[in-house]
Amino acid sequence: MALKYYFRIEYNDPGNLKILRPIAFCYFALGRFDDSDKYYDRLSAGKLNAHDHINMGHLALCKGNKREAITFYRLSLQMGELSKDQFMSLFSEDKSLLVSLGVNPDDLPILMDYLLFIID
Repeated sequence: MALKYYFRIEYNDPGNLKILRPIAFCYFALGRFDDSDKYYDRLSAGKLNAHDHINMGHLALCKGNKREAITFYRLSLQMGELSKDQFMSLFSEDKSLLVSLGVNPDDLPILMDYLLFIID
């Protein structure tokens, strides 16, 4: 299990914020949302990137908080690191994971339409 190796790195280098990203995402992918949330909170002490905001949006969406998810997705686009097309491609790649974690697939196109409407 990858988490075991990530924890070893975290233990040996506790100040390394970079290791928090994969731990937070692994917990998210395992459906351990509260654990994932704790690691994203710790990661927030450093500089978040667009991918962090997307993953935090995914986490909020899986926890049933669509408004918070939109806020994180919007932040990921406002940072200027990703174009709308790049964002949409990344989001599309994650759809099956989101659905497997309980997100209603019918909500995703509506959510994206709303997001793209409010950022224009």
